[in-house]
Amino acid sequence: MSGWHNHSELVANRITGSDNKRVKQGAAGGMAGVAAGAQGGSNALVAANGILGGHAMKAMVGTVGAKNTALALRSTGGASSATILLPIGMLGYQFACDVRRYWKGEIDGVDLVEDTTKNLASLATGGAGGWAGAVLGAEAGLVGGPVGSVFGAVVGAVAGGILGAFVGNGVAEGALKSFFGGSCDQRSVLRKSFRVLDLDQSASNDAIRKRYLRLCQQHHPDKGGDKAKFIEIHSAYEIIRSSRDQTNRA
Repeated sequence: MSGWHNHSELVANRITGSDNKRVKQGAAGGMAGVAAGAQGGSNALVAANGILGGHAMKAMVGTVGAKNTALALRSTGGASSATILLPIGMLGYQFACDVRRYWKGEIDGVDLVEDTTKNLASLATGGAGGWAGAVLGAEAGLVGGPVGSVFGAVVGAVAGGILGAFVGNGVAEGALKSFFGGSCDQRSVLRKSFRVLDLDQSASNDAIRKRYLRLCQQHHPDKGGDKAKFIEIHSAYEIIRSSRDQTNRA
């Protein structure tokens, strides 16, 4: 089975090296999915869980170190729990990163909630997709015998997990858009623009223009102001004005 294992490791390395957060979430969710499927006692899924567990442990060691990984696995049932711990740890790590960005003022509270909602949806649907992909992959792989069944479960879990993550993210994005209007990125940029002008989003157009003119006068480079700040103020005003124009046309 070493040839199949090496091939799956190549796939795993490409996934962990991806810059796309949804790909990583989907792969982690797929691992959780195959772990759930392995509880049914299928030899192929149990073996697939073992292979993916090795990749999960490698990812954990690279993130939190060998000592912390060993402590976590020891307290949760050993190496077989790695495929469950990785997605949980990833969700916690992403939340911690978002909280850090929030305290630094890089995002606001609404950004924090929206990002967490999308992360939860991606991992949950990634897990469901991983389970379905592992089961179907194991069945399809039976053509190649026991080894083919294991390989099919591994590939199916990862592919199903990644597909599920993108679907979950899209569903969450669509739900948030239906409630609040615009994409998450658009709402985030708009809220930041109001913070630049130090105004509430309910401010009138007249109040926005007055604040914009006052800040432009205060920070104009010809009067000793900072050029970068002046550009930021102008950009924020144009974003708000464009948003108000679109709302009025609607």
